Amino acid sequence: MIDTIAININAADFNVDVVKVNTPPHLDGSLDDPVWQQAQMVTNLLQHEPAEGEPATLKTEIRVLYDENKIYFGFICYDPEPDKINARELKRDGQLWQRNDMVSVAVATFEDMRDAYYFQTNPQGARRDMLVGQEGANLNGDWNAIWEAKGSIHDLGWSVEIAIPFKSFRFPNKEEQVWGVNFSRHILRAREDAYWVPISRKDGFQGMFKFGKGGRLRGLRNIKPGRSVEVLPYTVLGSLGERQTTSTTPVATDLEFDMLRDLGG
Repeated sequence: MIDTIAININAADFNVDVVKVNTPPHLDGSLDDPVWQQAQMVTNLLQHEPAEGEPATLKTEIRVLYDENKIYFGFICYDPEPDKINARELKRDGQLWQRNDMVSVAVATFEDMRDAYYFQTNPQGARRDMLVGQEGANLNGDWNAIWEAKGSIHDLGWSVEIAIPFKSFRFPNKEEQVWGVNFSRHILRAREDAYWVPISRKDGFQGMFKFGKGGRLRGLRNIKPGRSVEVLPYTVLGSLGERQTTSTTPVATDLEFDMLRDLGG
């Protein structure tokens, strides 16, 4: 199939205006907290596999909220056969794609949007995360962020709620943020992968991290990263590093993130 997806994408169609809430949603995997109704709904995912560019076979609804401390993602994954939903993995950083139905979120917090944070979860709320550099060319699965995921299987299919503290990200310290974002859903029994901002087979999995095609979170205002001093106690790329950062994540995390930004750059 000719790669027509990259040609036909209108980036203006892939914006999420995030709503700030005073009371965060209660995380139990159900999305029945009324606060979710304030959020813009994202839907209409398109297949990457098996039928590239075609609408996803099952409906997915995605919502995003934030408060002073965290950003929240909610997924409702409709499925007329909930007894066939796969949710085998429970451990942290397990092989979710190979054995589970799952959803994922990719977030790029810097203006060049070449580097990202990647989060996966399944109907059990199992978590996997990665640092991503150079539009997917470099992946670090050893990174572990602080975040929560709660999932549930029900008559409509399954759903999951995700809460990520802003202190788990690095981002510019400015009044308003515009972040790159993409969402995906994997249906194991159908071998189907679908994305909000569609990606082509030519791009492969790394296409999820090419935010030049679109996918923006807008409206994040007056959020602040934490502040800490990091010391790199080991040699990386032939040098030792010490610097002031804007993160409260573990010592190696931000340094690894900078390495990913620099590799191949």
